[in-house]
Amino acid sequence: SIGEATLAAKHSNPAVEASTLFTEALDLCEKAASPSSSSPRTPPYGGATPKTPNLEGLKRRCLRFLALERLQAQDYEGVLRCIRVSRASMGLEEEHPSIGVMAMRAWIGSGNMAEADKELERLMANALATENLCVSAAEAYLAAAGPEAARKVLIALAARCRAGGAAAAVRVVKQVIDGGGGGIGRARAIAELVSDERVVALFDGPGNTHERGTMHALLWNWFALSYPIDLLFVNARAC
Repeated sequence: SIGEATLAAKHSNPAVEASTLFTEALDLCEKAASPSSSSPRTPPYGGATPKTPNLEGLKRRCLRFLALERLQAQDYEGVLRCIRVSRASMGLEEEHPSIGVMAMRAWIGSGNMAEADKELERLMANALATENLCVSAAEAYLAAAGPEAARKVLIALAARCRAGGAAAAVRVVKQVIDGGGGGIGRARAIAELVSDERVVALFDGPGNTHERGTMHALLWNWFALSYPIDLLFVNARAC
């Protein structure tokens, strides 16, 4: 708990102290789980036997926070080591969504986009991950991978997001547009992206009126400001 508080406080140099605390906590979990510590202690004065904590759960929690601390310190290999150990002890239990996000960011930091892509897919398949978390992770991935990956990511989000699919599409397209660049090829790529029938289907229904208007304005403004008038037909067709 002190380690979590230290990490959240963001002192001038929280990494060293938080890292030490989480490492000590992991060591305590290992010692408590060792065979020599497995027999219950005799309660003093005939009291009740102390409840044994969920040591594996505590250990995975420590590893998650240690991975976060290492991510803040940009020690990407350290992040991945923590995640490998955590996953090795998972068994059939569902993975905490933050693990996938940190793994993806660590692979991006390491320059390995292929592994980052796998982690994003794994996160989207995790039933515990919220739609907003998936979209935020997708935005971070696209910021590093570039607009070429947008179609695949947007189609995956279309399948993943049930309640907020239209809003997710708007956020992804905005991420692509904010990435900069121009040219007829880019214009056509974005037009094809938002014209995909699976993406268009996200905007069906009266409940998505606001998102439809937002997407229309987003596309129209970008094309109008970025390209001469003879290219606006591409935008009109997309909208």
